[in-house]
Amino acid sequence: MSIPQEVILDLLPAYLAGEVSAATRAWLEERLGQDPALAERVRRQTEILRGASLPPLSPESELRALQRTRRRMAQLRWLFGLATASSATALALEISFHPVKVRLLLLDSPAQLVPCLVFGAVCWVAYFRLRRQLRGAGV
Repeated sequence: MSIPQEVILDLLPAYLAGEVSAATRAWLEERLGQDPALAERVRRQTEILRGASLPPLSPESELRALQRTRRRMAQLRWLFGLATASSATALALEISFHPVKVRLLLLDSPAQLVPCLVFGAVCWVAYFRLRRQLRGAGV
């Protein structure tokens, strides 16, 4: 059975990161012994990875980054809670079964409906923007 070169190339990042099983590692090393061009490619990638290591952060920098991340995560939780509460308030329903009817509770005071919806929309937009920022930062 012949394994395509693309499959081997797909496995190389996991191999270089040391995240493959012992059997996969042995199989790949056997393949590298048979293919000098591939072995050279792996050697170059290994050198690049060794040269690309970042300098260690100072404990103070790590602590500041942790505190900043915790603050941002707390902001995310608050935004989610406020957005959910204001949306639920604006969309609160009264359901009665004798006779059957459903109506918005805020229709009793429509002046409160618009601010509630606007505040909820602002919170949702801020929540999703912050969430996208945090995902982009790898948090």
